[in-house]
Amino acid sequence: AAHGARAYAAVATEVFRKACNGADFLERARHELGIEIDVIAQDAEARLGYLTARALGARPRGDGGGVVAWDSGGASFQVSTELAVDSAGAAAGTLAVYAGALGASVATALLVERVQKSTLRETPSPNPVAPEQADELVRALREAMPDAPDWLRGARAVAAIGGPNSLFNA
Repeated sequence: AAHGARAYAAVATEVFRKACNGADFLERARHELGIEIDVIAQDAEARLGYLTARALGARPRGDGGGVVAWDSGGASFQVSTELAVDSAGAAAGTLAVYAGALGASVATALLVERVQKSTLRETPSPNPVAPEQADELVRALREAMPDAPDWLRGARAVAAIGGPNSLFNA
């Protein structure tokens, strides 16, 4: 209200889709705060990330390259762009999405558990990370990630979005 907002929306993302107590936590938050909180699908996260990048000033390049938004969260990532025409001939304005369940906290757990052979309880921080551990983590992430789509392979400019647990704050 201090900035003139007349409406608001609350959304929950990947961590609440995955957590065994996600629905219970959100119900408690709804009750205590008196607001509705919608759990959204990953495609909706991608659309919000793309629209956020555009709202924050990301514009298509003069050489015809579009805006690519990379939203790095704690539990997932979404990379999205608006296609002029996709390979299947879809109409202009189609949002293309590359997404996965590999956010910063998931990658950290992978580093600690698979690469360093420990647990997050025993090793709350993976640091320091040896160069060979970083290389092994990159290999593990590549194995776990879906193949990159053709539209992403040529991307040269990216608008990066992320909160305090994102890759961009690592």
